[in-house]
Amino acid sequence: MSIGSLLSMNPAWLLGDHWSIGDSGNFRPRLTPAAGLPNTEVITWANAQCKVDRGGGMVSVAPDNNKAYGFLPWRPTGVTYMEIDPNAQLVLTGPLSACTVWAFESGGTTVLVHANANSGTDWTAMTAVQKNANMTTKLNLVNAIKANYAAPADIARLVYANTPGVVGAQTYEGYMGFVLGTKARLGFTMNGVKWAASTSAADNWSFYFYGYNGPAATDRVLWPL
Repeated sequence: MSIGSLLSMNPAWLLGDHWSIGDSGNFRPRLTPAAGLPNTEVITWANAQCKVDRGGGMVSVAPDNNKAYGFLPWRPTGVTYMEIDPNAQLVLTGPLSACTVWAFESGGTTVLVHANANSGTDWTAMTAVQKNANMTTKLNLVNAIKANYAAPADIARLVYANTPGVVGAQTYEGYMGFVLGTKARLGFTMNGVKWAASTSAADNWSFYFYGYNGPAATDRVLWPL
């Protein structure tokens, strides 16, 4: 169903519970300020998720939880994060132009973070000192969230350019893109190819960077994180 159709049906419900108007005048899923964390917003899985299923020739409004997917929006000059529902199969965040994206686990909970640090200076015009400061600002936002979790273990680390204090993270300078997280489903596809051989394998998240507008406008990449 389109946003226009939803608005024509019940705009109060749409704006009141699940969506808000962003600074640009566009709709965005509703986020709330994170207690004790400046420039930080958190989105609940209920506000981040969409569910799609077909049955009897129609799209179901309440399919099984394992058919849900979630989207993490970004915020200007700040950071957003969410705890991913363990039953989900797909999660997305973006678009990315110079943001830092991080995923970590803590006590069985998987957390996805999207940090942004807008600058009045174009990246290519920044000095090395300015670039390091920009990247460090985003790293500090990520670390402040991680500090609220017990024994966080990194799953995926994506930075625009080499960042002081972050060795070995994937960089994507020169690209725009999205980050997607997926799970291998337990069982078989229709053509008999097994996706996951065990329950534990089906519970593990894998994260990828999809990049476009690279060094050549036609460049496309898909990198595991």
